[in-house]
Amino acid sequence: SPVLLTNQTTTGYRNNYSPLSTGPNCTGYGETGLDRAYKVTVPNGNTLQADVTSISGNPAIYVLTAAQCIPQPTACLAGDDNDGAPDERAVWLNNTGSAQTVYVVVDSYYGSAITYNLNLSF
Repeated sequence: SPVLLTNQTTTGYRNNYSPLSTGPNCTGYGETGLDRAYKVTVPNGNTLQADVTSISGNPAIYVLTAAQCIPQPTACLAGDDNDGAPDERAVWLNNTGSAQTVYVVVDSYYGSAITYNLNLSF
């Protein structure tokens, strides 16, 4: 069931995560901006689709397992940063055999705060 979170911001948050630019399924960039994580439980057999739409700033999005939630993740489940595009989408199929809790991270290449809408569905 879709969840739309409007007028979200990274103001007041920190740069907790900067995935390796070469990390498999990440974004291809270091993402050194302020980031905000959303905890989501995805049922087995469902596909998580996370869409971020910029209101201000240049967002990126990626999905991590709890084990990947380290300061510099070396891999992600999914990620997207189209380098200046206002919309980003990360898609991940949970085919693990059980429900999985993952973290959708909205981030930015730049250090300034961003404002965005986040649409989560699975």
